Amino acid sequence: MKKYILASGLIALTLVACQQKEEAPKAEVKKEEKPAQTTEVKKEETKAQEQAQEQTQEQAKAEEAPKAEQPSTGMQAVAVSAEEVQALIQQKGCVACHDVNTKKVGPSFKEVAAKYSGQADAVATLVNSITKGSTGKWGSIPMPPQPVKQEEAQKIVSWVLTLK
Repeated sequence: MKKYILASGLIALTLVACQQKEEAPKAEVKKEEKPAQTTEVKKEETKAQEQAQEQTQEQAKAEEAPKAEQPSTGMQAVAVSAEEVQALIQQKGCVACHDVNTKKVGPSFKEVAAKYSGQADAVATLVNSITKGSTGKWGSIPMPPQPVKQEEAQKIVSWVLTLK
């Protein structure tokens, strides 16, 4: 019986020793894997930070972009020279019905500027009136849709709104 207990004890000690040897290399492997995982995590965090910075820079650029490049839904006045617009209104025939100072068939450009001065949606409203036509804003004579591109109408309106 003593031999049996002794043999059992030796087997148990051998098994414990074997388990410890097997666990030791696993622990080392895990230690080696952790720095690799940490490096990968750091790389991913760095990429995420870079993407966030790029998005911030893109938003800043979009805010700095000239208002003329904004989509037509949020139309803003654009900077144009008086000479450019006067040539455009001559070419497009606006002067047949409008004058800068005097009412003709339609209101003078200065009357239009006075009526829409300070309105947030003035540019969009007037561009719409030019390109699609309007009725009843200045009396019974309608303004038919004009053969003017959206950008041209926006230039004309921007200039008209500068008149006082």
